[in-house]
Amino acid sequence: MPNTASHLAVAGRNGELIQHLTATKDRHSEWLAVVAFYKALHLVDAMLFCDHPCKHGGDHTERARVLKATRKYQNIYRNFRPLSAASCVARYLATDGREYSAFASYLSPDQVVAVLINHHLKQVEDSVAKILESRGVNTTP
Repeated sequence: MPNTASHLAVAGRNGELIQHLTATKDRHSEWLAVVAFYKALHLVDAMLFCDHPCKHGGDHTERARVLKATRKYQNIYRNFRPLSAASCVARYLATDGREYSAFASYLSPDQVVAVLINHHLKQVEDSVAKILESRGVNTTP
């Protein structure tokens, strides 16, 4: 069964891939968005495992419900949601009932880096780290 440490390890590897893909953001911005979402997902699952080991993770709908409904997770939810939406557009060219002809019509490569990674993902990272560190979990590799 995955635990906090295993989720943090996957999040760390996803972070390494984000650094690699950032160099080719103009060609791979949609995959940068997908990996950013999955880094955030594993950070969230690490936190949920620490807070609720019996019911961490689950499916995307349940995870979003828990984040949205739990007061201390509100900042995480506000920043996780745009990462999830961008990942859906990258994979399916659709989100929230809207369709796109290309990922670039949703976000430019520069927006992926500035908005998704440097803002939303950073907010998720910082919020999760604060919660985990309050539980005595070291979040730095």
